[in-house]
Amino acid sequence: MPTLAQGFLPQVVHTFMQDHKGVAVTLQVRSSQQVADWISTQHYDVGITAINVSDPAIEVQTLCRSQLVCILPPGHPHANKAVIEPGDLEGEMFVSLGTEQSLRYKVDEVFEKANVNRELNFDTQVSHVACSFVLAGSGVSLVDPMTALQFIPQGLVVKPFKPVVKFNYNIIYPATRSKSQMAVEFTKLLRLKLDEASEASNGLFKILSGPEAD
Repeated sequence: MPTLAQGFLPQVVHTFMQDHKGVAVTLQVRSSQQVADWISTQHYDVGITAINVSDPAIEVQTLCRSQLVCILPPGHPHANKAVIEPGDLEGEMFVSLGTEQSLRYKVDEVFEKANVNRELNFDTQVSHVACSFVLAGSGVSLVDPMTALQFIPQGLVVKPFKPVVKFNYNIIYPATRSKSQMAVEFTKLLRLKLDEASEASNGLFKILSGPEAD
């Protein structure tokens, strides 16, 4: 899925290929649903998605559980707040992730429960587009942490958001054949690199575990 493939996965694949000389890798960037379709038909060994998959042809494992972060344009009045809450975004132009994503409804529910009104004039299916749009000064949004972290060097303001809106990165395999040794080793490296990214994120990419992940 684009969330991890734009910046994070190429680095992971580079390390993997350095450790496994001669191994060829194809990295396809598609929607989570397209990734699931390809895995179910055994086109690829490993897929990463953000959607819940219910298909007997697919084995699903949770890669990691995290939570959405709030992104603000440079110079935003709340740029110095430690944590952003729904009320802080009252009346703001809000960049939504499109209605095809269940995450959209989770986010909308948070603001509805808080009785907070937003301007909903723009949505996108891709979190990278949301980050670019906000960076240009056009509104605010809630996105996955791995995408948001890539835009901090460009000036995007990234803040924790409360209440927690959970976000899962899932890893999927074809269920009708055994996982290859290369797939197993790649998954181990992927989990290691996610842990390293979390530790280096100053608390913005929080990997949830135990009761808080439920």
